[in-house]
Parts: sequence; structure tokens; C-alpha cells
Amino acid sequence: MLARVPDRRKTSTLGDLGFDSASNPILSLLEVEYRKEAEIFREKDPAEHVYQVKWGAVRSYRLLLDGRRQIGVFHLMGDIFGLENGERHRFTAEAVVDTGVRMIKRESLRAVAETDAVVARNLLT
Repeated sequence: MLARVPDRRKTSTLGDLGFDSASNPILSLLEVEYRKEAEIFREKDPAEHVYQVKWGAVRSYRLLLDGRRQIGVFHLMGDIFGLENGERHRFTAEAVVDTGVRMIKRESLRAVAETDAVVARNLLT
């Protein structure tokens, strides 16, 4: 199943993601387009990136033992998702419709948060 359309790397600031920042560092974001019903990440996959819906919609869900999906939340334009407090994703995320997503490495965001109290506070809220 083709999940992604060709990637585009873009240099942006945290402000472009909607995070207030005292230092407003420049970061490398990856912009990816997913086709309808394409999986973005799976439950228990390593949580290596944080995502933002640029356009379209994403649903986060868990697959129950009987095969049904338990929807956790729908993410719409501007929403941040995939920000986990552990090393693995707790939900599966997939595109509801054709969707554009920005991705930033979790480690990059963590490094900025360690030196920028405003970003750290925004991540907690």
C-alpha cells in the first residue's frame, strides 16, 4: 500500500508549528502527504517524531481484541499529535482523507525544550 507521496524538507521555526518560543530556533521539518486511510504510525512503534496536521484530518485509535477500532481523537488542521510521554506510540494514527503532515524529530524538539523554558511550558500544556 502506497502510504506517502514524495517528501519535502523545509526549514521552519517552532512558531510555524504553533509553539511559542523565546529563542524561536530554526528546525528542519519534513512535510509528507498521506493518501486516504494510509497509516502514519502504528501503536507500539517507536515515537521518533512529533506531527502536525497541515491540511486534511487524522484519526488516532486503538485496535481492540475483537477487531473493532476505539477512536481516541480526530486531529484537524493545526493540531499536534504523536507527542508521547514514553518511547512508543500508544495509538495508531491514519489519514481520514488525503492529508498533509509536518514531522519534526522528537529529539530536536526535546533539545530545544531543554534550553527554552517557553517551549517546555507549551509542550506541557
